[in-house]
Amino acid sequence: AAEAVTDSLKELALEVQTQVQAIGTTKLGNLRPGLDISLTNMQGNLALFDGDIPMSNFGLGTRRLTGAATQQLANRGTTTLLVDEVEHGLEPHRLVHFLRHLRTSDAFSQVIVTTHSPTALMHLEPEDLVMVRSSGGTTQLKPLDEPAELRPLLKACPEAFLARRIVINEGKTEYGVVLEHLEEWDADTQSVEVPSAALGVVAIEGNGGTGSAGRAAQFLKLGYDVVLFIDSDDTSANTLADQVATDGGAVIRWKGDHSIETAVCAELTETGLTE
Repeated sequence: AAEAVTDSLKELALEVQTQVQAIGTTKLGNLRPGLDISLTNMQGNLALFDGDIPMSNFGLGTRRLTGAATQQLANRGTTTLLVDEVEHGLEPHRLVHFLRHLRTSDAFSQVIVTTHSPTALMHLEPEDLVMVRSSGGTTQLKPLDEPAELRPLLKACPEAFLARRIVINEGKTEYGVVLEHLEEWDADTQSVEVPSAALGVVAIEGNGGTGSAGRAAQFLKLGYDVVLFIDSDDTSANTLADQVATDGGAVIRWKGDHSIETAVCAELTETGLTE
């Protein structure tokens, strides 16, 4: 069948191969048209093959990229491309290349993608992003329109942008303690509460007292529920944390002038300290 098709169809298959490889899929040997009898007659049996292997046998990511590449060739510069969950079926390196291709290519008049991937967020710019939130039957779209302020935050903790409730921890020790608490919460089979993941909770490591309080303020401004867990021994951080509480965030601090290390040591016995 591959030899019986017209020369123009053979040439088109080679064009598709060139575009598919440019868009970031696997290297193909000899893309050509053929009849794929695994497809139903309603779908049509004419399909692309790499040698003797039909493209329908390739992985999901390769098939999705091939579809996008074909659309580019079919409707140069006039198509609006809609991609739901752009990361689906793609390894991180192919996802990054595909996003870069979509941002720089003039093959589409407009590209709109949805994503739940931190990798995707890390390799996009704040001005590219719109946060979608649905509550009480109302869906709101909020552009992330402060690129200079949000870019470092987006690169440092992209997973937080995909959550609903964010626990911002001053440092590694607080982060470890909170992760342990979340594991305890999830392991409590007697509780009527759902797991933390179902509540949209994510814990992130902060950037010191003032840095973590600054991140809390940024996420609050974007509309997230925020918990700030910091030490109480830094006057500057305490001032910023007070403002976070005023703005609606929850702030957890030790009583008195304590860091998490001094607070824990003050509570432990000699045996506990040794252990």
